[in-house]
Amino acid sequence: MIAVLEPQATAPEKPQTRDPIAELQQTVSASRLGSWLSCRLKFYFRYVLRLQKAPTPSMHAGSSVHSVLQQWNLSRWRCEPFNLKGAVEKSGARGSGL
Repeated sequence: MIAVLEPQATAPEKPQTRDPIAELQQTVSASRLGSWLSCRLKFYFRYVLRLQKAPTPSMHAGSSVHSVLQQWNLSRWRCEPFNLKGAVEKSGARGSGL
């Protein structure tokens, strides 16, 4: 007698990410070579482990200002009234004093 088993429900498969070492071997760039020559640990963190720097407060403020200006420009282009509070909320700025 042969039993028929139903397939078990499995978690969805994660998208397969390529090996960072294989990717590094396929392409070479001047910035990667410069990073390798200046500091091998920095190269390892950036390109092998793919760690990213945390945004600084000034980068966050600049991104928020650019986002608000983009919303203002879109509202002008669409001939809609500009809502500063809504634009600040869309930009993700909290406690910015705007």
